[in-house]
Amino acid sequence: MNDLQIPVAGPARSRFVVPFPYWLTPTTTTTTTTTSTTSTLRRGEGEGEVEEPPAAAAAGGGQDQEWTWTEATPEDPIWRPFVDAGGGDDDDDDDDVDAGDDFGNPRFDADDAAFQRRNYFVPEAIFAAHARSRTFVLRAPSPAASAAATTDLSWEPQGTRWARALQMRMLGAYMVLFEFPSYLVRGGGGGDNTNNIGVAASPSALHHGFLVVDLEFPRRVQMINPNGKADPRTDMLRLADVLQVNELFKYYRLPFQGHQTLGYADLLKNTRFDWRKQGTIAEVVAAANGAPMPRRALRNAYLGRWDWMLECPIILDNDGGGRSHWLPMPAAWIARARGFEQTLAVPRRSDGHDAPPAEATFGWLTYPDNRAFVWTAVAADLAYIHNPAAAASSSSSSSSSSDSSHWVRFVNVDLPSTNPTPVPTPFEQDWIRDRTYRRWAHFGSLYGFSYHSGAFWTAPAAADGDGDDGPAAAARNPFLDIFFGVYFDLALTLLYTRVVLLRIASNLALLPSPPPPPSLQWDVCDSRAAGEAASGLVKVKRELRELTRRYLPAVYSTQQQGHELAELFRKCMDVDALAERLARKVEVVGAMDG
Repeated sequence: MNDLQIPVAGPARSRFVVPFPYWLTPTTTTTTTTTSTTSTLRRGEGEGEVEEPPAAAAAGGGQDQEWTWTEATPEDPIWRPFVDAGGGDDDDDDDDVDAGDDFGNPRFDADDAAFQRRNYFVPEAIFAAHARSRTFVLRAPSPAASAAATTDLSWEPQGTRWARALQMRMLGAYMVLFEFPSYLVRGGGGGDNTNNIGVAASPSALHHGFLVVDLEFPRRVQMINPNGKADPRTDMLRLADVLQVNELFKYYRLPFQGHQTLGYADLLKNTRFDWRKQGTIAEVVAAANGAPMPRRALRNAYLGRWDWMLECPIILDNDGGGRSHWLPMPAAWIARARGFEQTLAVPRRSDGHDAPPAEATFGWLTYPDNRAFVWTAVAADLAYIHNPAAAASSSSSSSSSSDSSHWVRFVNVDLPSTNPTPVPTPFEQDWIRDRTYRRWAHFGSLYGFSYHSGAFWTAPAAADGDGDDGPAAAARNPFLDIFFGVYFDLALTLLYTRVVLLRIASNLALLPSPPPPPSLQWDVCDSRAAGEAASGLVKVKRELRELTRRYLPAVYSTQQQGHELAELFRKCMDVDALAERLARKVEVVGAMDG
């Protein structure tokens, strides 16, 4: 059985996470009218439907204002996984007030979600994950503008002439900023932007954030015949659809020359790469007219899907009253990232010493990966990824021998395969064994992790008499909310730790070389390098010490499954190995320079 033959009977959702350094920079943007007309990207019953604040309706709404970031509330989908804004069915009657949502989950309870997030972890982990971070949601300036976020994807499986069209739902775009400077809110009343973190000498490596985009898969897929026409028939969502979308949507940088011709441009052809503007990726490809795409067009088709969000202002409600307005980073960082992706040039320092700070070369592209981190879940029968033939022929008692290559591809975020043989290679069996959590396998659930992904496969809820998932069945499968809730909090904290460790390691490598003895110094550059190297090493040591103290607790949770998952994910992220290796390197460099 190949990936296209495996049906996804229940909900499927994927979250894509892109890391970036931030350095809050004041802006003179005013939002007096914008805040009265903004609309949250929220899932509704109709295409592009949003919930508009009453103030917007009074003001007329729909004005062409800018997209803005405002602080997320418990009503935003990032805190309420799989819970629809509507009732449990498509009827308009009020008799389903206490029913579950379309996915068979109980209605959202904001207090319960907040209670879980506050009490699931040990106090120091709670403080790291929540007290030191802020989450913002991207708000559309109007209901009409929010429709630009609709993502219609399509692809043609290998060996067929029929395309599969997926009407995805964009649940929201979010930004999570760790080590958020709280004094901006406490003292920045009146909107005067007097608390300017952007005038500091340099940003800290601990100031990193994440762009987060949530996609929900449709239950049914529209079939497109070889003539390009929609067929009356539809098909169930298949594992191959999820694999195709996860693998291609995750790229925010061009991974290699020609990648756009291997399904990327076809899948995303109907999507806008910038929700603020007209223009789709198909138009970018068509502009090349069969010729090799220029690097500027390639940059727009990949980086352009993400970096425009970093140009949108953050609006802070200050404790003292009023509002202040900030950009996530200096405009120069965005410009340099675009230039770097377009030219591939690496500038050199004119004084002959080592490379300049990372932002001066790469802009915000300081994390060494071209893929977004993928957090994905499907509800399907576990029997489809169980390989009884491999289990029967294996001399090993390890349960990993029963894992099929379908599960390997799902966890590793790979393209679907047309190979009907589900037997993984010996290497894949070894790889997946150490990355799978099996505590609830007897209930049809598996968790899998790597440093670039988190995957959850769970049994679909039992169908009711109408063939839909019933709310009563949700009590038997409460793990979907938890996976996108507290488990994602844990994963993001560990991903943040990994990102910052790699950034500190990069900063250490980019410090000026130790200067020669004074008698051998050629010019003032050599003597200046001594001060730069010494002060830079002090900063590296301080940042590594603070990261270790705040974000590497002995344990993250004393809840049994939380503790076991944290230990597995911590290992898959290489967090402790990276921290130990970096600490040794700092010690060696300090001894040599001392």
